[in-house]
Amino acid sequence: MGENGLPSLSSYEKLNDNGEMYYKSILNDYEEMKNVYPYSYLTILPSVEARTATIKVIAVDRNIINLTGATEEDCTSDYSRELWISIPENYKSVGCDIYGGKWIDIDKIPQSEQHVYEFDENRGYKFCVGVPDSFGDMKNVILENVRTADHILTAYADYLSGRTNRIVLKQFSHGKRGIDEYKKSKK
Repeated sequence: MGENGLPSLSSYEKLNDNGEMYYKSILNDYEEMKNVYPYSYLTILPSVEARTATIKVIAVDRNIINLTGATEEDCTSDYSRELWISIPENYKSVGCDIYGGKWIDIDKIPQSEQHVYEFDENRGYKFCVGVPDSFGDMKNVILENVRTADHILTAYADYLSGRTNRIVLKQFSHGKRGIDEYKKSKK
């Protein structure tokens, strides 16, 4: 990790193709996402070679902020809403890499409800934010991936804090079974 919790330069991968279309697509999707999640910060490195873009998001939507008057700092302590997003070149077909929820006690989450994996010491868990076949159907993959991570954070916080005795998420199974469930739901 670099300064301010942002990834170090080495974590920004070089892109294979011209970055202009990639950056333009991200900027359009980011602006729409920022309207929903105003505590969001996009990083695009000013370099000759195009590199992956990243976003830091506090996953609290504008409606909740307006209702509660919550500040960014209010959402970064216990049950932090902080997310770190890496946007691969082909994000519209594979989704984004989203990390967060360092506070999640994975041992207390039932195996069938675990939608996080691959713990990173600096950023937290990597979130499972969709069935692979679903990303091509989304209008804004970045926004939908953040919404999914937001729902997971909320469900886990409610469960781990004891506010509820079950995890409530719209979800599909993992692996091929989840892909089949997703395809069936689209019919």
